[in-house]
Amino acid sequence: MARKKIREYDSKRLLKEHLKRLTGIDLQICSAQVTESTDFTDLTNKEGWLSSTKLVVKPDMLFGKRGKSGLVALNLDLTQVAGFVKERLGVELRWEVIVSERLGCTIRFSECGGIEIEENWDKVKTIFLPTEKPMNLDACAPLIATLPLEEFVVTLDHSNFTDFVAKHKFIEVEFYAPWCGHCKKLAPEHFQYEKAASVLSTLDPPVVLAKVDANVDQNKVIANGFEVKGYPTLKILRYGGSAVQEFKGPRDADGIVALCKKAKWARILSEIDQDDFFSI
Repeated sequence: MARKKIREYDSKRLLKEHLKRLTGIDLQICSAQVTESTDFTDLTNKEGWLSSTKLVVKPDMLFGKRGKSGLVALNLDLTQVAGFVKERLGVELRWEVIVSERLGCTIRFSECGGIEIEENWDKVKTIFLPTEKPMNLDACAPLIATLPLEEFVVTLDHSNFTDFVAKHKFIEVEFYAPWCGHCKKLAPEHFQYEKAASVLSTLDPPVVLAKVDANVDQNKVIANGFEVKGYPTLKILRYGGSAVQEFKGPRDADGIVALCKKAKWARILSEIDQDDFFSI
């Protein structure tokens, strides 16, 4: 709605109509459009729910600061809606709330949304996406730079490894040693594994990335069971760990994300075709 010239009423009507046609899902969306020529009695006769439901009234187009500009009202009955609309409909106003750019899109994310976002502008993170470039992890770096990314990676050890893996049809596990220079490049210092985990956690269903400190004596039994001979070693475990593949793809965040997305839906690979599969 923000990018195309379409009314909010029409966009919701089309969404409801075609989602039901294509999937059988009947969205519980009730909406009615009011113009200067609308007769509220006729509208109520056509849309009976208007007289028995608390209502939201707002401009029939999407633009910023609608609520803060006094153009949105909540929990009104039909009489209150009629009064609200009558005061505002047909009145010419100037609102400087729409910004566009020719060479790309500026996307802003805030931890404190709602109509008071300007009062929390210091918490807004901004990225600019040029038209000709894809949205990748490097472009999103400003958004995740301050996130506790380690929270997206599950830490496993001898006490919880078996039970945790058994609950997942697909999981990637990094076996690492804190003293290993290659492990440091993959994980804490450069956040490659954590970056990938933060992205994969948003999939539906999410892909879980985990890690095991194989330098701990009690965890060495786990590492030996998966024939870990160097660090870091990444393993893809399927169906509760009954099927195991070694991760042979790139070790940067984009590479881990791309391969996990691909591998998640792929069949179990034979030893013969694994090399072709992992050479992405």
